Amino acid sequence: MKIMKGLINKKLVKSIFLMFILISVLYSVSITNARETDSLVNGFSIGNDFLANIVSPQRITGMVTGFANDAPSFDENHTTNFNLTQDMLFEVQINATDPDNDTIVFTDNAGSPEAYWPVFNMNGTGFISFTPTNDDVGTHKVGISIEDGINDPITKNFYFDVENVNDPPHIVNWTPVILTPETTENNSIGFSFQYNATDPDLPYGDVLTVEWIVDGMINESNFNETSGSWTLTTGFCEPRYRNITLRVTDLENESDSITWNLSIININRIPLWNKTISNITWEEDVNLINNISLDEYFNDPDYTECGDNMIFSSTGNSNVTINIGSSFPHYASLYPASDWFGTEEVFITLNDGYTTTDSNNFILNVTNIPDAPAIQPISDQDAYCYAEFSYQVNASDVDGDELVYYDNTSLFDINSSTGLIFFIPETGQINNY
Repeated sequence: MKIMKGLINKKLVKSIFLMFILISVLYSVSITNARETDSLVNGFSIGNDFLANIVSPQRITGMVTGFANDAPSFDENHTTNFNLTQDMLFEVQINATDPDNDTIVFTDNAGSPEAYWPVFNMNGTGFISFTPTNDDVGTHKVGISIEDGINDPITKNFYFDVENVNDPPHIVNWTPVILTPETTENNSIGFSFQYNATDPDLPYGDVLTVEWIVDGMINESNFNETSGSWTLTTGFCEPRYRNITLRVTDLENESDSITWNLSIININRIPLWNKTISNITWEEDVNLINNISLDEYFNDPDYTECGDNMIFSSTGNSNVTINIGSSFPHYASLYPASDWFGTEEVFITLNDGYTTTDSNNFILNVTNIPDAPAIQPISDQDAYCYAEFSYQVNASDVDGDELVYYDNTSLFDINSSTGLIFFIPETGQINNY
C-alpha cells in the first residue's frame, strides 16, 4: 500500500511537469481549437486517467484563454477627417488604447508611393505636426498603423483636406531685362516689352489679368495677349523719359509689378527758312515796332508740333537794334540809333537748340530827315569901350551840313563861316543889347 502511494506521487509530479510543458507548447502555437488540443493531448501517453483529466480540452482551453494578449485599437470617437489651411501649422494627437497596457507605436505610409506626402510628419506617439504649403492643397489619404509589438499592426485611413490660401502672382522674367532701356523718337517699329508671370493658385482656378501703365495711365492698346508682349511706338513729340509699368493681378486683387524707366532720344528735325525777307526802308528817328513776324519766314516742325523753343538772332546790324519776341509769332522790332541814317545789311538766324538755319541777307535802309543845326548855349557877355571883344560861337549839325553864321544886330558882324564875333565898341554904343 505504501509502495503504491509513492509511485502515485512520483507519477503525479511527472504528470504536472508534462502538463506545464504541454501548456507552453499550446500557448506558443496559440492553440484555441478544442479538437486541435484534443489531438495534441492524445499524442501524450501518461498512463493513467488522472493526467488525462487534468489536461482535458476544456481545461486547457480555459488556461490558454487566461494567458492571451489583445491588440490595441484606435479611439472610436476620434474623427478621421481633418480640415487644414495652407501655410498654417496643423497639429493633432491620434489616440489609441491597449487593453494590456502595452506600449503603442504609431507609423504612417506618407512616404510610400501610393500616399506620398513628404510634408506630413507624425512621431511614434501619434502626434501629428506640420505646415502644408500651396503644393499640398487638396485631399490626402494617409494610412496610420498602431502596433504593440505582439499582435499584427492595426491600420486605419485618415483624410486631410488642405484648403487653398491665395498667393500673389509673381513676374518671373521680363524683356528688356535692364529696367533703364533707351529708344528713339519716331520709332515706327516700336519698342517691345515682354514678360512671363506665374501664380501658384492657377491650378486651383485663379486667373491673372495684365495691365500696361504708361506715365500713370493705363494703356489698353498694342497688347498681344498671345505672346504676352506690349509695344510702344514713339512719335516725334515724345517726352525725354517715360515710365512703363507692367502689373499682373489675380482674382483676389493681389498683384506684382515691374517698372521700366524708358529714355527716349530726341530725333531733331532741322528748322527751315522758307521765305525771302524783303529790304526794309524807313525814316530816321522812327522805331518800327512788331515790324515783321519771323514765323512767316521760318518753320520748325518740332516747334509747331511739339512746342520746342525757337531762338532768333540777327547779324550785321550795329546802328539798328533788332529785338525779336520769344514766342509766337516772333515779331521783330527795329530801333535805329538817334539821328542815324544809312544802310546795314543783315540776316536772321534760327536756333532750335540742336542746329541753326539762316535767312537771306536783306537791307535796312534808314533815310535822312534834315535836322536843324544846334548852337551851344551862350551866356551874357560884357564888352568895354575901345577894347577888343572876341567870342567864338560853337554850333553843330547832326546831318553834317555846312554851317553859315549870321546875326541880327548892328553892334557887330559875325563871321559867316567860322562863327567868330570880333569888334571894338565905342562910346556911342554903350547900352544893353
